[in-house]
Amino acid sequence: MFAETSLDMAKLSNDDPRMYSIADLGVHNRRRWRALSELNQYSLVEDMFSAHFEEYGDVKYATYLVTSQFVHSVLGRAVASFVHKGRIWDPYITNFYVRTNQEWGFDWVGVDDSTMRVLPDDRYADADLPRSEMIVFPGESQMAYWLAGRAASSLAPVFASLSKLSHCTTAQMWSTTARESSYTAVIASRFGGTCREAAERRVQLVLGALEHAGHPVRRSRPLPSTLMDVNPKRSRP
Repeated sequence: MFAETSLDMAKLSNDDPRMYSIADLGVHNRRRWRALSELNQYSLVEDMFSAHFEEYGDVKYATYLVTSQFVHSVLGRAVASFVHKGRIWDPYITNFYVRTNQEWGFDWVGVDDSTMRVLPDDRYADADLPRSEMIVFPGESQMAYWLAGRAASSLAPVFASLSKLSHCTTAQMWSTTARESSYTAVIASRFGGTCREAAERRVQLVLGALEHAGHPVRRSRPLPSTLMDVNPKRSRP
C-alpha cells in the first residue's frame, strides 16, 4: 500500500516525481539520508539559512526559503496525500528523514516506519492486512488532528532553531503552513482529479487542528515568498 500511494503521489508532478512522493527507508540505501531528529548534529538548518542568505542577502527571504522547504517536506506532502488519497504516513520527528542535495535543499524525503493510515472508505480498509502496513482511522477529523500533531513535532524544533538564527518569529514560520497546505489542495484538484470542495475541507481540518494546538497558522504576517516581496532595504540578523 505504501509503494502504491507513493507512486500515485509522484504523478502529481510530471516535472519532478519526487515532489510529492515519499521513500520507504526500509528498501532504500540510507547514504545521504539524515534523520530529522538529529538535524542539530548536522547543523543543517544553520547551513541552509547561511547559504540562502549569502545568495540573496535578505534575512526574511532566506528564512522563508528554509521554512518552506521543511513545511513542504514534512506537512505539505502528507496533506497532499490526505487530500488526494485519504491516506497518510507518519511524519513524526523520529520517523522522518531528508536527503540533501548540493544546493542546500532536499531531493527526497522518507520514513523509517511505512505504516499507512487510511480512512474507512479506502479500498483496502476491510482487507486483512497487518497493523504494520495499515491502520484505519474513524474519519477525516481524527486523521487531520493526528497528522497535525505528528507534523508539528517535526516542524517546531526546526522553527525554533531558525528563529534564533534569523530573529524572525516562529509565528511567521507557522503562517507558511497555511499557504503550503492550501497550495496542495489546488495541485490535488488540478492534477489528481480530487474534488475541490473535499480537498479544501481536508486542508481546513488540518489547519484547524494546528490552530487548536496553539500554532498561529493564520494569525501572522507571512514571510516574503518572492524577491519582489522583499523590502529593498535589506537587514542583517
